[in-house]
Amino acid sequence: MDESAKKKTLLLFPSPVFVVGCANGESVHAFGGSWLGQCSFDPPLVWIGVKAGTRPVELIDKGGIFTVSVLRPDQKKTATVFFKTPPALNGKFGEVPFTLSPLGAPVLADCAGWVECRVIERVAPGDHVLYFGEVVECEFCEETPVLTTVTSGWKYGG
Repeated sequence: MDESAKKKTLLLFPSPVFVVGCANGESVHAFGGSWLGQCSFDPPLVWIGVKAGTRPVELIDKGGIFTVSVLRPDQKKTATVFFKTPPALNGKFGEVPFTLSPLGAPVLADCAGWVECRVIERVAPGDHVLYFGEVVECEFCEETPVLTTVTSGWKYGG
């Protein structure tokens, strides 16, 4: 296989840019992501990809929950905070305020919408862990386009 063609082709797949919240008890964290999709209507299921061997994997494995805060195109600066997330302090990650979902994972206070998921399955086929989560709570905040790998100019894939 031509590696250059493979990378270029896979980077054509548009992905949302979002923030995943995770928690285990009092320990909360959030991180930026771009691998996500809906994979069932009934029950409502989404999947996320999380780099193996990271703190988020440990928290999601132990806590069994995650949230996804969907970002607007004007929130590119907000997204960059979650490339190397500062510690949660006084309801903020750096300058970005958050609240806790009903099950206790962080949700950005300013986002287009969010979902809270209970993990129903975990698969680790490669260098990322795939979590399948049942949507147990959500909030729709604003009718808007969303930040994507295409609109941001960022690339994660290939």
